[in-house]
This record gives sequence, C-alpha cells and structure tokens, in this order.
Amino acid sequence: EDVAAAVDYVDRLGAEGRTNINGALLTALALMEEDDFTNMIIFLTDGLPTDGPRDKATILKNVRNANQCRTRIFVFGVGFNVNTHLLDGLASENHGISTYVLPEEDIQFAVSSFYSKVSDPVLSDLTLDFGSIIASDYYPVELPDLFQGSQLIQLGRYSGSGQTTVMLSGQSGGTPEGFVYEGIQFAAENLEHEFIPRLWATRKIGYLLDQIRLYGFDDEIKDEIVALSKRYGIITPYTSFLILEDEPPAGTFDERLWTENTGEYAVRAADDTKRYGGAENVGDVQSTEVKYVGNKTFFLRDGVWTDSQYTQGEPTLDYEYGSEKYFSLLIGKPKLGRYLAIGKNVVLCFDSRNYRILEETTAVQEEEETSQVLDRFELQQNYPNPLNPNTTIFFTIPVSAHPGLSCHLAVYNLLGQQVRILVGGRLVAGGLKVVWDGKDDSGRDVPSGVYFYQLRIGDGKWVKTRKMVLMR
Repeated sequence: EDVAAAVDYVDRLGAEGRTNINGALLTALALMEEDDFTNMIIFLTDGLPTDGPRDKATILKNVRNANQCRTRIFVFGVGFNVNTHLLDGLASENHGISTYVLPEEDIQFAVSSFYSKVSDPVLSDLTLDFGSIIASDYYPVELPDLFQGSQLIQLGRYSGSGQTTVMLSGQSGGTPEGFVYEGIQFAAENLEHEFIPRLWATRKIGYLLDQIRLYGFDDEIKDEIVALSKRYGIITPYTSFLILEDEPPAGTFDERLWTENTGEYAVRAADDTKRYGGAENVGDVQSTEVKYVGNKTFFLRDGVWTDSQYTQGEPTLDYEYGSEKYFSLLIGKPKLGRYLAIGKNVVLCFDSRNYRILEETTAVQEEEETSQVLDRFELQQNYPNPLNPNTTIFFTIPVSAHPGLSCHLAVYNLLGQQVRILVGGRLVAGGLKVVWDGKDDSGRDVPSGVYFYQLRIGDGKWVKTRKMVLMR
C-alpha cells in the first residue's frame, strides 16, 4: 500500500517550467537528521532560479540558516545556463564541491563517478595541528572530507624549524578520531623537492583568480597573481604575455567576462580556477618559452634565458660562454652548472649577484647568416578578425628554406594552452593559407575570447605570434 501510494504521488507530479532552487534545497535540508551518519545532498540543476527567492545572497543565507546538521551539498551545474557564483557558493559554504557538466558531456558519467568516490566516507571535519610550527597561506584553505581510495593534498608555508608533533583530527561515524605523528622534521631549508613551491604558487593563483571571479576585480589581487606568475613561471590569464615577446603585458584579458556569473564563459572560468586550485602538477600551466631549473624559473627573452628574479637594468657580471673566465666561474661555483646548462645565453641571480652569460663571439655572425632567410618568412594577420564562425590565416615559407625544417602553426588560449594544431610537418615553400573554424583539436567549439596563433619554424629558428578575437 505504501508503494502504491508513493507511485501515485510521483505520477501526479508535473513540471511547470520553473526552477525553485531555494525551495528545493530547504525541502531537502528538512529531511536531514542529526545522527552518526554524514548527511549529503546531491543537487543537479540546468537553469537559473526563476521561482521563489532569486537573489544569490538571499538563497545562500536561507540555506546556511537551514543547514543545522552540517550537511554536505554537492552541486552539479548542467549546461551553460547556470549561475556559477550561486552554485559555487552553495558548495563552498556547505562543505561540498561544485561540478560543471558541459553540453557535450554525459551527466550520468559525472554523477556516477562522483557517487563511487563519496560512497565510502572515512573522515569528515578534518583539521591539522603542527605543534610548534606555524603554518600559513595554505590551499585548500579548508580541508574537505576524506573518502576511501582518495587522497588530500594541502600546500602551505611554515615558519620555524626542528622536530614537532603533527596531529590530524576528524570525525568518523560521529566519533572523534585523532592521528598523531611524532618527531616530524621541518627543515630550515630543503631543496630535495623543489617542485613544491611552484605547486603551492599554482594553487594560490587558483584561489586568487576565484576571488576575482566571485567578488570582482581588485588591483592588489591582480598584482599578487602577476608576481607569483613571474616568480614561478605559471601562465595565467593576466600573464599570457610572458610567452609572447612581441605582445604588450596588458589588454589581452577581459576581466568583465571573467566575473560573469552565467553563460559559457562563466562555466569555463569556474573550471579554470578549479584546475589551478586543485593542481597536483604544473604541467598544464606552463609554456615552451619557460624553463624550470631547481627552484628557479627562466623566461626566453630575445634569445636569452632570463631568471625571473632578475630586474631589467640591474648590473651584471658578464662572461663569454666557453671562455677561460667562464670555466673558472664554474670551477669556483659548481652549483651554477645546473642553471647554465639550459643554454649558451643566460642571465641569472645567484648568491646575491647577477650573472650574464652570452655567446658573444658567434652571435653577430649567426645573425648575419640567418637574417637573409628569416625575414622572408611571414605570418600575416588573420582575416576576418574578429572572426565568426571561421577565419583564414596566411603565411609564407621561402623557397630557400631548408626542406628538413619542421613547420608548426597552432592556436593558443589566454592561459597559453594549445587549442588547435593547424599545421604540423615538413616545410612546403610558397604562400600558404589555412582556415580555423573556431574548434579545438577534439572538434568542440571554443568560447568567445582572445586567442593567439603562433608559427614556429624548426627548433625555434623562427617564431612569430599574432593575436585574434573570436566573437560568437
């Protein structure tokens, strides 16, 4: 009889085309009970609030007041017609995670993958105590719940050194649990895992980008993002110019679009910040014009690998590559070798001094030999620009070019990520053109915005980059 009554109730339900996000969540929260189990709500929506309270602040406040059992709210936004600021707020304020399912993606796969992950909770309400060590500036700011088969990584800075006791605390089935690790050594300096500072900076950039996305532009936050990007060689929407020598360091990032709360750009921006904030490696946010050596970052500038810590115009101690003076320097400071190994033209900061290594004896000769060839390569401005739905890119390969050289023409987004390979292979002489249809390598439409296309001949023998705008 209960089953029959339930089926009858469901049969009488009807969709009226309205979306009452506030009412749905308050109804679900009223079903939660204060017990030893972890309460979870999985909230799926493909639209904006159109019924009941529609203001983001009001909905967040109502849900916050109604959530008396510390219920975790996991949000799935389906498609582009969702309010990302509202959904991210619902998840972050209620110890959950927001996930966005693009129109071409399968929501069943996304939800089932999520459910298999959270079906076996291990610890909730996690806290870390480092004893005598003072920890700060860590990301994620708040540790999420721990589930079976998963791991949590929190990266931060610390002051102090020596041995201490670390304690991890949490709740398991309503019972307090604590795990004590004694004699943990915090070194005053440890260069064994030099990738960690760069990974920390990547996560911090993700957090700062999210602050701008959710709360609006702020000069101080932007300056901090740019400083971290330059110091650690991490390409961000604000610093895509780091990989483009002929592009100005401003005017390529539309902050208004970044702070949009609905639409395709808003959803992709939300995904981008999560990628930075949850990074477990930095492979996705670097460039071929950036090299990491130990804890240093080098940018390729006018053919010279330049230390990110070097300020243009500061005096340098100059050495000719391969000279007797050069080798005497290496003998006296053998730790320099790892940095000088990246090329024959290097500027770096080491032991409070600036060193400049240049291949001076051959640089002029090489320029004379190659200039007659290089100036015959051409990469013209695409037409039309802005483009919609496609554009044509014209370029010229001289007949005198060596046929063994490779030719690579690709499109990149503001993060420096390769979007589409347009040409890849051996050189073909003459005037050439290629059409870009606004799709990535997977055949998916890319969002409106600023893009760059770069022609690279050989192993960086000739490189030219131009900017274009896609408006759908």
